This record gives sequence, C-alpha cells and structure tokens, in this order.
Amino acid sequence: MRKGKRLLGCALGALLGCSLLLGGCNNSMFDFGGWEYPDFPLADSDDTIDSWTQWEEDEIIEIDWFIDSTSYSLPREGSQVVEEILKKTGIKINFRKATTGDGSELTTMIAGNDLTDLVSVTAGMDDLVSGEDVFPINGLAERWAPSLWRRITEEGEMYNTYKDADGNLFYMVNNFYNTGEVKDYRELGGDLLPNDGIVVRKDYLEAFCNYKKSQDASWTDAEMANPDGVFEFLSWTKQEYNLSNANHSVLISAFDSSEKYGSLMMLSRLPRTCGGGMEVSYSYDYGTNWTPYEANLGEPYITPSSKFHIQRLESGAILLITHATTEDRKDLAAYLSYDDGKTFPYKMMLDDSEMRGDWRGFGVSYPEAAAEQGENGEIYIVYDAGRYGLKEIRMCVVTEEDIKAGRPVSEYCRMREIISDLGEYIAYVDTEEEYERYYTVESGTAKADILQNLPETITLIGEDDSRLTLTGTWDCLDYSKNTPGTYTFTFSQEVTGMAQDRYSLLKAYVTVAEEQDEPDDPGGSDSADPDSGEPDSSVSPGDSGGSGSEGCGSAAGGGAIAIVAGAAAAVCIRRKKPASRGK
Repeated sequence: MRKGKRLLGCALGALLGCSLLLGGCNNSMFDFGGWEYPDFPLADSDDTIDSWTQWEEDEIIEIDWFIDSTSYSLPREGSQVVEEILKKTGIKINFRKATTGDGSELTTMIAGNDLTDLVSVTAGMDDLVSGEDVFPINGLAERWAPSLWRRITEEGEMYNTYKDADGNLFYMVNNFYNTGEVKDYRELGGDLLPNDGIVVRKDYLEAFCNYKKSQDASWTDAEMANPDGVFEFLSWTKQEYNLSNANHSVLISAFDSSEKYGSLMMLSRLPRTCGGGMEVSYSYDYGTNWTPYEANLGEPYITPSSKFHIQRLESGAILLITHATTEDRKDLAAYLSYDDGKTFPYKMMLDDSEMRGDWRGFGVSYPEAAAEQGENGEIYIVYDAGRYGLKEIRMCVVTEEDIKAGRPVSEYCRMREIISDLGEYIAYVDTEEEYERYYTVESGTAKADILQNLPETITLIGEDDSRLTLTGTWDCLDYSKNTPGTYTFTFSQEVTGMAQDRYSLLKAYVTVAEEQDEPDDPGGSDSADPDSGEPDSSVSPGDSGGSGSEGCGSAAGGGAIAIVAGAAAAVCIRRKKPASRGK
C-alpha cells in the first residue's frame, strides 16, 4: 500500500484539472486502485465539465507551486499569465523556485511530508516515480479532473510517449506539441522546432525518401517527421547499408581520401556513468569500416555527458576541449597531443569557476573553437556559462604555448571574456591583495610553506567597483608534496547570492615540479611546435586576462563533425602527417 503525501508531478493542464483535490478541507486518505488518495470531494464524472467550474462562484483557491530549479524565470504576481489563470479558473498560484539548485530542498520536502501542491522538476522524475513519491495523473484525473483525462487521451501522443508499462501517466512535460499542432502551426506560416534535434546523413535520408516514394507515390517527406517515421528510417538505413550495432554511429560527412590523410578517428559522447562519458573508434579505409569502440580510456577521453570539441591545429597538433571530470559540466580544459591522439601530455584549465547546484545555474559547457587560428596562432574558444542562471557566453583566447605551460603565459592569452551576458549576477573580477595564483614549487615542498604565501583575508572587487571582504583559510586535500602535478588550493569562503567569482580568484594553482625531458614532437625540425624557448614567466595572470583583462576577439564555428544514431553527440577528425605552421 502506498502511504504518505504524494506530489503532483504535472504541468498547468493537470493543475487546473486537479484543483478540487488541492482545495479540499482535510488530509485523510482512502484507497483507490492500490493508491491512497486524499479524501476530498470528487468532481462530477461528466468529462465534458471542467472541474474548476464546479465550486462556488467568486471563490478563490490558492495553491503553491514549487519549481525545483534556480534558473527558471517565474511569472510574477500580477503578471498577465497569473491574472488570466485566476480570471478563468478562480485559482491563485503562488510560485516558488529552489534556492540551492542541488535538489536538497525537494528531498527535504519529501522526507518531511511537507510538499507544496504542485512540483515541477528538470531532472530525476524517474527516481520520484520509482520511489513512489508521485501520484499517477490518470488516478487523479479519474477523481477530480475527468475533462483533463479526456483531453489527454484524445490528444494521445503525450500519453503514448510517457505512459509506463501499466498504462499510468506520472507526469506531463512542457514544450510538448503533437503532430497535429505542428501541422496547424505550419499552415499559419510558422515552424516548431523540436526540443532535441536529430542530425542525419543527407544521402541516407534522400535514399530512404526515394525508396518510400517508389513504394507509395502518395508518401510525403513529412510522414517521417514523427517517432514512428524516424524509427523506420533508422531501421531501413541499418539494413540497407549493412550497419551493425557494434558500430552504431554513422558519419555525416566523409573526409577527402587523398594520400595526405592516414586514418580517421571518431569520438562519441556517452552517458557520464558509462565508459567515462566518451568512446573512440578508428577507420583505416576512409570511413568504410570502423574498429570496435573503446571506452574507459581515462583523461582526457572523459565527459559528463556533454559536448566536447576536437580539431587539428595548423601546427599539426590535435586540440581536445572537454571537461576534466565526469561529475558535472564544470572544469572545462584544453588538451594538446603531438602524436595523433595517442597521448595528451599538455593540459590547461580554461574555466573552473565556482559551481553551485547543477550545471544549469553555474556550469560551463558546449565549447567550440574557431576553425581558423589568429595570425599569431591564437585559438578562439567559446562556450556557455550558467545557461539558465548566469546566462553568459564566454571566450578564451589561448595559444599552444599557453596550453603547454598549463597557464596563461603568452601576450595573446585572454581568459573568460564575456561575449554575451543576459544574467543579473555581479561578477567579482579582481582583488585588492596581490598574491601569486600560479606558481611552481620543488618536489618535497610542505603544504605549510605554500599556505604561508596565501592571504587569510581577500577583498574582491566587483565589475561595478563594489567590494566583498572574505576571511578564511586555504587548503588542497589531495596535495602530495612528492608527486609531480598541478594542485588546486581553494579558499574556504565562497561568493554567494546574486554574485559570482568569474575568474576563480579564490583558487591558487601550485605545480610540484619534476625534472624530465619534454615530450618529443613528431617530425624532427618539421615539428608540430613552431615556437622555441621557455614560457615567459614574467607574464602574470592579470596581464593575460586571468582577472578580467581588456580586449575582445571574435570566434567562428569549429570544425567538428557530428555523428548520429546511438550516440548523443560525436565528432570526427582527420589524422594526417605532421605539418608545421608557416610564420
């Protein structure tokens, strides 16, 4: 028997339909078909009568609606939407959204049986269903909103898409439109785009359409613009072109097969809990056949199920931009390889700015590098930051010299410049205190010797010239004085509220040195690394844009090639003989 209060995981239509349930006067429960529903008066069983028309005229019912996200913009009290709902239904909605973004508030509400009348979630719905924290909408509608269920079943597509094996519908999704709605909108001259797009090879698509028309002259291309049509297309393509499940991705575009190219390398995006989030395959016959995918290859072939970027630079080196973690969309880094991807000995952290809640509010994701480099070898990289919270598009301008040094060293380097900012957050961009945030220590250096060089009090300077003084301590839990590598020391206090530490001013990066030979670049004097000499250590992070330097460059789309069918996203790069970049 399912006991306890259940949250109503449904959208506005369900809200309006379930209002009698929400407006009841007691909390006792009784059993209906295996579920214990509240003992509220039932609506008229006539499914042509909307339930909100069945209470006293001029009666106002208030309900609370919790949005488990920090990033969604809610209708304000008195807004046109809220007022129209009140006018039509007599329902006054009190919206409230999460403040943490990590799901903890909803978890506390469930554990304490203190849920609001309705809850909207951006993720984790399946967990709520399996945890029996959600009423099936069909059970609610049967008792309190027959007209809602009539509309759902008449429409059909949402129900058939999201119902479970027992025929229960536990939630309704926003931005859902069916085939008929798409057709009606097109007749008005508009076009509705899907929430998630599928990209396919044009020649495969044209071949399938020609096949269908040869079988039925009345068949039109629009008939495959639905789940059944797409499934038929994929099945036909798999059989027609003898594709196997072992190699489930299909190249959208083939590369030039001239002699200067040796082989192709394909990287595909996976769920972050699977294979490290990325898998790799190779073709040695220009894309006709591919090796079985390999996964669990370790850094840098990892991603938290997010887009990455890979391309060959003018020097011949391979640039891979991805997340240095599978945990979430944070810690965006650039890697360099001079042996066609066998090893990536060089890494530079592009953006490890603070992370609050999930990636939607503060995460960084979807990097893209310009296909062409600047005249001084500049690499222009753009990505989004806090897609629904900060609402920023950022750009990093780096060179191979910077990536090899693991930090900004070249005069051309500019970090985390703002291309677009639609959020309302104040950014702290500098500090009053002067302290080194990048430095190298000898092997065996004690942590205490590092800490004494870092300030206990930091005064952050906002882009609006405001000040925020923080007092705390520094630490790096994984610091190992005898193990070479770069370690991040983090300040114990954080920026909170409607403000952000855009340039990671509350972090310091300490490298434990190890004397070793530089990795060999292939090609001898025709090396992939066109520059010589040691990195210029006289350039400070502030000089290179680490604290918000001036100047701005442009970036174009990168040379990534998408892959379809089975992988959420993938790219392919050409592998060729090394070539030096002309000066």
